[in-house]
Amino acid sequence: MSEHARKPVVAIVGRPNVGKSTLFNRLVGRRAAIVEDFAGVTRDRHYGDGELFGHEFIVIDTGGFEPETDDGMLKAMRGQAQLAIEESDVVIALFDGREGLLPADREITRMLERSDKPVHYGVNKIDGQRHEPLVAEFWELGVKMVWGVSAQHGPGVYDLMEAALADLPEVEMLSEEEQAPNVTKVAIIGKPNAGKSTLVNRLLGEDRLLTSDIPGTTRDSIDTWLELPRDEQALLAAETALAVVDGGGEEGLSGVEADAAALDGRTEDLDLTGPSLDEDERLPTYTWEAPEDVEALAEAEDRFGDQERDLERVREALQKQVERAGLARRYLVIDTAGVRRRKWVKTALEKYSIVKSFKSIDRAEVCLLVIDATGGVTDQDAKLASMIQAKGKACVILVNKWDIVADKDSWTAGKYVRQLRLDLGFVGYAPILFISALTGQRVHKIMAAVDRVRRNWQRRVATGELNRFVEAVAEHQPPPVHRGRRPRLYYASQVSTGPPTVLLSVNDKSSFKTSYQRFLLNRIRRRWDFEGTPIKLIWRGRKRR
Repeated sequence: MSEHARKPVVAIVGRPNVGKSTLFNRLVGRRAAIVEDFAGVTRDRHYGDGELFGHEFIVIDTGGFEPETDDGMLKAMRGQAQLAIEESDVVIALFDGREGLLPADREITRMLERSDKPVHYGVNKIDGQRHEPLVAEFWELGVKMVWGVSAQHGPGVYDLMEAALADLPEVEMLSEEEQAPNVTKVAIIGKPNAGKSTLVNRLLGEDRLLTSDIPGTTRDSIDTWLELPRDEQALLAAETALAVVDGGGEEGLSGVEADAAALDGRTEDLDLTGPSLDEDERLPTYTWEAPEDVEALAEAEDRFGDQERDLERVREALQKQVERAGLARRYLVIDTAGVRRRKWVKTALEKYSIVKSFKSIDRAEVCLLVIDATGGVTDQDAKLASMIQAKGKACVILVNKWDIVADKDSWTAGKYVRQLRLDLGFVGYAPILFISALTGQRVHKIMAAVDRVRRNWQRRVATGELNRFVEAVAEHQPPPVHRGRRPRLYYASQVSTGPPTVLLSVNDKSSFKTSYQRFLLNRIRRRWDFEGTPIKLIWRGRKRR
C-alpha cells in the first residue's frame, strides 16, 4: 500500500468465547491476543495490521458482545464492540457452531443488520466434515451468506475473508497538501495532562486548543498547520552533498557525511576500536527478522552491486532533499488525546479518542513523546514509546514541565536522562529535550530536532560505502564461531528509507547471535547519523542446494 494511503478497518464481533481472538491472531499473523477456553478473556479492543489477497487493513479484536446483560464488565465489553463497529469499514460477526444458535446471536444479527456497515457472518469451530451440519441452523438468521470456518486450523477462513475484503471501500488517500514534499507530519503523543495541547499552542503562538489542568481535555486528534521559513543550513548541506555526488561519484560519498556533519556542528569518525562487544550488548537494538519471502526485497545480489544504479538512487534522494529544503517548512501537527492505562479508561468517548491517537501514530513521520517531568517515566509512557518504535517512526522525547521540578541542580538533568534511558532503552536513539510548554523554555529547539530526525529517517547510505564499512567491522570483530563454523557476511545494502532498512546477506542467518546483530547495528548507527530513527535489519541466509 502506498505511504500516502490510510488503511481500512475490519472489526470482529461476537459473543464471548466464540473464537474472535483466534481469528484475529490468524489474520495478523502472530499471537497478539490472549486466547483461552473461557469467556471474557478479551476485555478491550486489540489492534493489528493484516494483509491478505493484496489488501492491507487494520483488524480489531473486540471483547465478547452480550446484547442484554446486567454484568458491569460485560456491559463495558459490549460498549467496546459497539465502538469497534462504528469505526470499522467491514464487520465480521462470529458465532460458535458447537454451542448452536442462541438468542444472543439473533440479537447481535438484528443490531448489525440495522447498521450501515457491510457484515459477513462466520460460524466458527467447524473443524471438519463431521461439524459442517452445525452451520445449517444459522441460516435461520435470514442473512445473505453464512460461512463455516475454523479459526484455529484455517479451513473456510480465507473464503470468508475474500468476501469481506471485497466490501472494503476504496483506499483513502492523503490530501495533496499532506503529500507536499515540504510537509512533515508530526504527532504529539503522551498521557493525559502531560501538556500536549499547551505545547501546540506555544508552537503556534496562539491559543488554538483548549487546555486545562483536568486530564482528558482533548477528546480527539486535532490537526493544525504550522509554517516556518526554510532552513538555510539544511539547504546548504543538501546542495553540498548533491554536488559531491555529481562531482566525485561514489568515491566522493564519504565526504558528504563530513560536509553535513560540519554544517550541523557535529563530527563523527569511523571508530572500529570503540566499546567491546560485551559493552555493546547493553545498548538497545532494533532488529526485524526477515520474512521467508524477503526475495521480494532483493531480487538478485548483482542488483545491489550495480554502482551506477546505486549512485542514481542516492542522487535522487539528495535531489528530493534539496527540493524540500528550498521550500518553506510546513508541519501538520497532530495533537492527540492522552492515552492512559486501560483500567482508568472510563467513557466511550475517551475510548474512541484513544483509537484516534493510535491512528495518529500511523499517519505521522515524527512522533513527539511528551513525558510529565513531575511524575517520571510510567508504564504507559513505555508502552507508547514501544508503539512508536514498532511502527518505525522517528521520535523526539520531550520532558515537559521542567520549570516546576523542585530542587533542581546542575546534576538533575543528567540523572533524569540516565534513568530515562534505562526505562526507555528501546528508543535509546531518540534525542531528549527538557522543556516547559507553559513558559516556552527550550520550545524553540523542538522543530529543529524534528527536522533533524526526519532527515535521518529518510537518510540513504550508498551500497559501496555501507559494504566497505561492514567488511571493516567484520574484519576487526569477526562474528563468534557457531557450531564449529565461522558465520560469513557477504554484503549489505540499504533497501529502503523511512525508516532506514538494511538487508544483510549471510551464509546462515541463524548463526549470527543476537549480541553480534546488536553490535553491528550499533556500529552502523555510530558511523552515520541515525539519531532519532529506528533502523530495521533484515538478515537473509543463502538457500542451501
